[in-house]
Order: sequence, then structure tokens, then C-alpha cells
Amino acid sequence: MQGSLEEPYSKVVSFPTDEVERNRWIDAMPNERSSLLQLKQIYACANHFDCEWISVKGGKRPSQPPSIFPGVLKSCLKQVSSAPRTRPTTASAEARAEKERYCSLLQKVDVLTKIFIYLLPNFITFLQLHIKGYESPVQLFYREWNC
Repeated sequence: MQGSLEEPYSKVVSFPTDEVERNRWIDAMPNERSSLLQLKQIYACANHFDCEWISVKGGKRPSQPPSIFPGVLKSCLKQVSSAPRTRPTTASAEARAEKERYCSLLQKVDVLTKIFIYLLPNFITFLQLHIKGYESPVQLFYREWNC
């Protein structure tokens, strides 16, 4: 067994990602199965393993599911299953709708900005070529401020 109950820190082992092996480990735990199935990441303290540790990429792992649960704290024993917490859907729907409106507005502003940046210089050039005496805003600025 790695570590001991007297040590202040102990190694933790992540449950396998392989579904069959992960289910074996979940079944071995004293927790209620449904409380563990809700979790994406599950870890067990190294003190709960009484098996050979095998070398794998990144270190060593137990070859078998956890099996030692002496003096298990009350918080680690079978837990009463509770319904998963839900969020109010109206607030989420309103927030999504507001975000969509905001993103749509930003896309329109982005398109208009690109059009303006592309067309303005061409429009000023057109006016200078076709209207006698036309001065661009930049030319007016320089003339007014004696630059």
C-alpha cells in the first residue's frame, strides 16, 4: 500500500478513462454509484489500494480497483442520491438571446466599418476628380491649421 493514514499527504489516483475499467472502479467504491457517475474526474487516495502498482506512461498506477476502506470518514460512505442541480432556463434563454443580439449588432458594425474604410478613400478620390475645387477633409484641415 502506498502511503499510510498517518501521513499528512497522500498520492491520489485518477480513475481510468476506459469505460469498462472505470465502471469496475466505481463499483468498488463505498459511494453510491450514481453520485460518482455524475463526475467527469474521479480520484481515489492511494491508501485505498491493496494491489500491485504497475509502471505506465507518467508514473505508476494500481493494477486493480480500490479495495481498502478502513475507518472511512462519514463523508466518504454511501451518499444519498440527490437530483442534479438545475439552472433556471428562462434566465439562460434570456442571456443567450441578449448575447445573440449583441453579436449580431457587432457583426453589422464590423461590416459597415469595413465598407466605410474601403469606400471613403475611393469616394474622396472620385469627388476630387469630378468636382472642380473639391478639397478633401484632410486637405481642409491642413489648410485651416496652416500645416
